[in-house]
Amino acid sequence: MLDADNIRLPLTKAKFTNLHILEPAGTAYPLLLNYAHSRWPNLQLIDDFSLEPGMPFVASRAARAVRYIRKDGIRYGCTSNKKTKADCYAFIAEANVRSPVEISSLFVIQVANKTPHVCAMVRRLMSDDNIPALPWDL
Repeated sequence: MLDADNIRLPLTKAKFTNLHILEPAGTAYPLLLNYAHSRWPNLQLIDDFSLEPGMPFVASRAARAVRYIRKDGIRYGCTSNKKTKADCYAFIAEANVRSPVEISSLFVIQVANKTPHVCAMVRRLMSDDNIPALPWDL
């Protein structure tokens, strides 16, 4: 459980996930590394294959994939969950505009002695004026 953000995790602790081999085509690792840079700028995180000085963001030890989370009592799932695709849609509010998204993956990332942090990989759902609001409007 992550009380600071009012987030509850599943009761079974997830295993570490190797971010280099996740689909699609290993895009999770650079996205989470960039996010970790912005979340913890003082750690000087580097790619785990880099020879530069700094703390390596080890792809196989930095993130745990979770099937769902509960935030403020609402359950959020993800499409990477093999058992169910329930609850994988949400809205993200930015500058008073709500955008529909599909949650593709949920991760708990932790580096060094920092508090674990939940983050979601999302895909924005697009709209088109040519799509009817209801099926009978075809």
